[in-house]
Amino acid sequence: MRETSPEGHRAANHSKSDSRSAKKRRRTSDANDSAEELKIDLALPEPPSKKALRKAKKAKPAAEAASATKEDIAKVSVQECQKRTDHGIWIGNLPWGATIEGLRVFFTENSEIKDGDITRIHMPKPKKPSPTLRIKPNNSGFAYVDFVSEAKKLIAIELSETPIDGRNCLIKDAKSFVGRPEKSQTTQTEAVNKKSPNKRIFVGNLGFDITREALFEHFAPCGEVEDVFLATFEDSGKCRGYGWITFGDIPSAEAAVRGYGFKDVEQEAEPDEEQSDAKRKKKPKPRKWWVNKIEGRNLRCEFAEDKATRYKKRYGKDKSVQEDASY
Repeated sequence: MRETSPEGHRAANHSKSDSRSAKKRRRTSDANDSAEELKIDLALPEPPSKKALRKAKKAKPAAEAASATKEDIAKVSVQECQKRTDHGIWIGNLPWGATIEGLRVFFTENSEIKDGDITRIHMPKPKKPSPTLRIKPNNSGFAYVDFVSEAKKLIAIELSETPIDGRNCLIKDAKSFVGRPEKSQTTQTEAVNKKSPNKRIFVGNLGFDITREALFEHFAPCGEVEDVFLATFEDSGKCRGYGWITFGDIPSAEAAVRGYGFKDVEQEAEPDEEQSDAKRKKKPKPRKWWVNKIEGRNLRCEFAEDKATRYKKRYGKDKSVQEDASY
């Protein structure tokens, strides 16, 4: 066995004592820290939990917004009822720099209207001003002004054509719609088809791979198709996306422009025990057949000019006269 010297024993004992004292110090420090952490003042109220704090944070802005909106709506409604009257005018052609106070000054300085006679000035703000403008507009070019009486309104209308910052303003009764363009009573098809109905129609938005035979078959439910002319590319011979179709009569062309025709679809007769198999024949029944779409593409169909009118516009004379002159 290896024998150790007394000096080695003393060094080992010293290291053990140091480790024990370090552990004791660590334990005492941990005990002191835990004692400090566990100090609780029971007189204080219980702190809210994280869940309660989140609920309070969400509920506070909503309540404030609801109360604010109710108050604002009430204020606006009261102001509108107090200020808006039946004696209003519309003023247009305003400069972009015009303001509400400027309009008030304009009426008080150029007429007998006083500041108290004006009950409301509504000047709409521009929604999307052009970014290329050097000056940011303060208005949309017009405004509405209400007065306390009909006499004051008539005085204000007399100020029409008076310049405001170099622009002659236009003033009229707010309820007068004279000069406004009337809405067209024509239907959309009448607006598109300005040409008179004839047997020839123009067909647009065709696919490049469309063929004459496909158009013959596609427009057959509308009526007799006499001719199909497709505009084609010189190099490939494929369709350029449009063409002309000539029908046998005008009603067939009208059906094609309308977008649908009628196709006979055979249906089997109801079975009857007394009837023989020879009498049970399929009866054709006309069905509505849409022709305004082909190969998933919406077609543009409208009446075209007949060949004689087109020839006269292109060459300045009738085709019949040209043929007679050639003989």
